[in-house]
Amino acid sequence: FTAASPPSESISCFIIFAIAALILSKQTYKIYEEREALEKQRQEMTNALAHDLKTPLTIVNTYSEALADGVVKEEKLKDYIEVIKRNNERALILLNDMNKLSNIENPSFVLEPIEVNIVEFLKLKQDDYELLCEEKSINFKMDIWDLREKSFVAKFDIHALEQVLDNCISNSIRYTEKGESIELNILCRDEEIEFSIIDTGRGFSNEDLKNIFNKFYKRDKSRSFTDGHSGLGMYISKTIVEKHGGSIEALNNEPKGAIIKFNIKAIN
Repeated sequence: FTAASPPSESISCFIIFAIAALILSKQTYKIYEEREALEKQRQEMTNALAHDLKTPLTIVNTYSEALADGVVKEEKLKDYIEVIKRNNERALILLNDMNKLSNIENPSFVLEPIEVNIVEFLKLKQDDYELLCEEKSINFKMDIWDLREKSFVAKFDIHALEQVLDNCISNSIRYTEKGESIELNILCRDEEIEFSIIDTGRGFSNEDLKNIFNKFYKRDKSRSFTDGHSGLGMYISKTIVEKHGGSIEALNNEPKGAIIKFNIKAIN
């Protein structure tokens, strides 16, 4: 013979089971929402990529067909090949940015730090940026202030940092005209490194300042259309900087121009 459980004990068990069921249902719904959000992001990425790739690939296809059919006059051959090459490069830029985005948004993504002398690395990048600016007749200057008292060798994901710098400098070059200037200032401290990219270009609009680090945001849609700009560069930069324990911001330069500031911390 088994004695029946007291009513209070049965009620307690019922309450526990009810609470457990509620918690489980909330967790299940949260997982469902997260999956829905990820699926929506994937769909947005796919739609954006398809939209941005359509134009350059259509141009490449049209001009390639004309060359294959032999209807292009000899004096126009070089022009047709240049158009195909330029639009192929636009498509590759878009695909490359989407690939970078897919990698850094993957939950399994981790930084790959290596020991590096950051000053030596930056001096190598200086040569790259001087060449890019020279092509557009933009004055480029880089200054490094090294206030560190500890070892000059620290651990960074140098390839990720290079992506951030390349994106920021390319963004400045895109909106800075011939005869104007871009400065890259770096302040090295023991605990972090601060970067400032300062140009005398057209600066940011209020809309730019609110959205520049958002995914797929394009400051100049007409210019983005012609140069293959995906609207992902600054979003990728923000994500990488934050994974380095830092922050990034955009503001206007006075009397004109734009400033991008960010900081990163060495990885232990």
